[in-house]
Amino acid sequence: MASPRVPHQDEAHKSRIPGENKFTEMLSDLRSSFNTGITRSLAFRIEQLTNLKRMLTECEDQILSALKEDLHKSEIDGKLVDIKFIQVDIDSMLVNLKKYAADKKLPLNLLTLTDKGYVRKEPFGVVLLLGTWNYPFQSSLQPMVGAIAAGNCVVLKPSEVAPTSADTMALLLPRYLDQKCYRVVTGDAETAKELLRNKFDYVFCIGSAQVGRSVMQAAAPHLTPVTLELGGKNPCYIDKSADFKIAAKRILWGKSLNQGQVCISPDYIICPEDAKEEFLRIAKGILGEFFGKDCQKSKDLPRIVNKRHFYRLKKLLEDTKGTISIGGNMNEDDLWIEPTIVVNVNPDNDALMQEEIFGPILPIISCSSITEAIRIIRSKPKPLALYIFSNDKKCTQEILESTSSGNVCVNNVVWQANWVGLPFGGVGDSGMGNFHGKYSFNTFSHRRSVLERKMDYLSEKMCEITYPPYTNSKQKVLLWFMEHFEKFDVPIGEQAQKQADKLREILAIMGKTRSKLSSSAGLETSMARPTRVASSISSFSSLDGDVLDLTKQIELLESPSRETDVAAVNSKGSEPSQKPRSIFSFMRRYSTSRTSTKNIQHSEMVSSSGNARPSTPAKVPTSAPTKQHKSFIESRLQPNPKRLPPILKIYGRSNL
Repeated sequence: MASPRVPHQDEAHKSRIPGENKFTEMLSDLRSSFNTGITRSLAFRIEQLTNLKRMLTECEDQILSALKEDLHKSEIDGKLVDIKFIQVDIDSMLVNLKKYAADKKLPLNLLTLTDKGYVRKEPFGVVLLLGTWNYPFQSSLQPMVGAIAAGNCVVLKPSEVAPTSADTMALLLPRYLDQKCYRVVTGDAETAKELLRNKFDYVFCIGSAQVGRSVMQAAAPHLTPVTLELGGKNPCYIDKSADFKIAAKRILWGKSLNQGQVCISPDYIICPEDAKEEFLRIAKGILGEFFGKDCQKSKDLPRIVNKRHFYRLKKLLEDTKGTISIGGNMNEDDLWIEPTIVVNVNPDNDALMQEEIFGPILPIISCSSITEAIRIIRSKPKPLALYIFSNDKKCTQEILESTSSGNVCVNNVVWQANWVGLPFGGVGDSGMGNFHGKYSFNTFSHRRSVLERKMDYLSEKMCEITYPPYTNSKQKVLLWFMEHFEKFDVPIGEQAQKQADKLREILAIMGKTRSKLSSSAGLETSMARPTRVASSISSFSSLDGDVLDLTKQIELLESPSRETDVAAVNSKGSEPSQKPRSIFSFMRRYSTSRTSTKNIQHSEMVSSSGNARPSTPAKVPTSAPTKQHKSFIESRLQPNPKRLPPILKIYGRSNL
């Protein structure tokens, strides 16, 4: 995509308040649609993603025809990258969308049992997508998958450098997607500049570093967050331990994709001198094997996108002080440049080493050691991709630890960008942020922190330590609370989370009941009955524990008898304790129950195997802690848990 003109300082100042232009009304309509909440519905998002996938299937011929006209792309290249990759991304999103969009709940914390913390995934609003031209459909529609899945409204601006592809998207997308929420805008760099003068909630751009700088400058007056997927000079190191034939095949395959017009294409090779000679000997045969004697007649090699880029690449070959070892032929009328390998290239000042080549030219730099190779890599801006060919794990690890890049692929090229589960993005000059799969969803989602606290008796007692005046005892409690809070987190699964939610309901009812009673008896007395619930929490914290009957709990809580032990509800044959259990008692039972449950599961698993020796029946864990099972507190707090401040007084115990 051509770089939008950088706004003048005065223009940037005026754009702090978006002015009226031809896109203002369109953005207002999209924002109104977003505010209705239509895109927040998962059913709506699934419907739109399904329609987008259907468009790629039903309109495949039109898409391939546009790619052929713009870039002379082969059928397999178009089907694989500009169609299939997007369909796979949509399929993955449809399968996992409910999980991606679900709230992320924080662990149950034993110090604040009535509180609930979680993270919501919310759409930003109206987002702008700026695609590029080398893979026009993939670079435009794959980010759009994430934006739709996250619940945003979208303005898509394809690159004008691939005009047929841009016009095709503008024609097809309105037929399949809801126009109230998704729009396509075509035009040149001036159009992009006009769009960026408006305030968007998020901007996603794929392009060169120059384009990225322009987009950031335009977004800065509005404080609009951006994701930039740029490029860079991607180094490819070949170690002396590598298989040169395999390395040459994979590197030349990756370099020939789209005639090197790929942001993650190998930009230059670094290798020892003897490895260079072997690589050149093998490379000539491989290129003939891939594309025949006359590469220009091969259907698998596309063309340079336009004359401006053709002249740029031609000038690089004219200005280099290196030696053309393979290729070098070109045809201006056909926008054709033969795959070319250049040797004896100076890494510091040669024309080929000053910027990303983005074409079918591959310089080779000789190095005397891996240390020198690392120095050359680190002398350039951080690349989008780094490739290592080596059978020496120490060599690979040294390069990984000594360099930085957006992504890495060892003993292959390009594939890391399309490997399901890996994020794709740059660092430094090669971009910021990432996408693909769940990372696309995360990029277009705002993670909103939520803490829910009850307005009941128990919660207020907890809050009282935060109110002035701050006595010495309050200060000690607060400091201890902050220091040890995370140690009381109890990671629990989905089933146990539901049980914990029931526990919060019980505690909420307890708080309402106790708030009606007189607090003249003091904090410890008024909290005696609530603390007896704590001794039953172990059943909530174990996936294998019996779920407490909520009705019986409520009946006990509302019972006027103070001697009834709530823990007896879940006990089997044991006499209810007349003394209120403290939080320490619960923690010991929790730790014992968790450890004993694991032992029971292990015994059952061993006894079920055919060749396992007979095992003695596992003992049912008792509520009393054993010497083998340290309490929850003792395993987390050092050196002496008995010296802790009286924070647990809140739960009914004043003397530790």
